[in-house]
Amino acid sequence: CLEQSGGPGQQEAEIYSGLIRVLRLQHKHEAMLELCKKGLVKAQNTNRVLFHTEMLRAHQYLGDHKAAMTAADAAVQDAGSQQLLLCKRLRVDVLIQAGEHARALVECQTMLKEYNKGGDLRDVRATLSQVYQAMGKMDESEQQLRMILEADPNDATANNDLGYVMADRNKELSEAERLVRKAIELDRQQSTGSSTPLKASKDVVDNAAYVDSL
Repeated sequence: CLEQSGGPGQQEAEIYSGLIRVLRLQHKHEAMLELCKKGLVKAQNTNRVLFHTEMLRAHQYLGDHKAAMTAADAAVQDAGSQQLLLCKRLRVDVLIQAGEHARALVECQTMLKEYNKGGDLRDVRATLSQVYQAMGKMDESEQQLRMILEADPNDATANNDLGYVMADRNKELSEAERLVRKAIELDRQQSTGSSTPLKASKDVVDNAAYVDSL
């Protein structure tokens, strides 16, 4: 489709993202990199951030932290206001994987000042929690997750993450179990649009990560 005469036109972004997804599912990370490089040169109707972030992920899979950081920086540079926070969080993830925890912490502390309301603040706290975990500062990591839950007790991901961190430390296991079970129940309700308690069934498949935590 990309090479058809006249080019892909208005469906270009959909075609690029679809092909990238197929290559990722086949673990063809080198091919993903080549496609993204091509897209950065030739694409006319596709957000450049798509190519930068997919290159970032491919480099991470291949263990090339320096190249992943270059892609992360490019994503932040090209991102619009709607994508900027996501790109900054991805850059922190690269820093964590590269073992540059001090830099990751500084980035998160800067983001806390820039994004201090609503869902943006929640996302920054979640990322900061991951940084603290990587640094071995588990109390600080838990604190960020508890702040998220203070603002929204029904945040399924935060319930799961806090329960997992506590269980991993063999700490207050009854509370950890309660948190993870709540995450599973919230996820069931969200996936079905129900507001009442549900049991797992052929129509309700539990989140694998949450089940792993339990």
